[in-house]
Amino acid sequence: DDPDRPECRNLLSIYQAITDQTQEAVERECGDLTWGRFKPLLADALIEHLEPMQSRYAEIMQDQAYLESVLKDGACAATEIAERTVTDVKKYMGFALPSDA
Repeated sequence: DDPDRPECRNLLSIYQAITDQTQEAVERECGDLTWGRFKPLLADALIEHLEPMQSRYAEIMQDQAYLESVLKDGACAATEIAERTVTDVKKYMGFALPSDA
C-alpha cells in the first residue's frame, strides 16, 4: 500500500472485487509479487470474470429475432414517453389547445 502510487491500490482493488476476496486475502496472495507477475494474474482473473458476460453477449447477438423484438419494444416505450413529454412541454409553454390537454 503505497500512498505515492494510487494506481497500485486501484489494480489491487479491481483484483479484490473480481475475485471476491477480502483486502487481507489479496495482500497475502499478492504481497510478494512484482507488478510484472501481478498484472498477468489480474488479466487472467479479469478474463475469467468477464467470460460469462461475453458468452451471453455472443448468444444474444446470434438471436436476430430476439434482438429485433427488444429494439421494437424499446422504440415503442420510448415513443410513449416522448409523446407524453412533448404534450407536457406544449401545455406548459402554452402551445396546446384546451382540447389537447
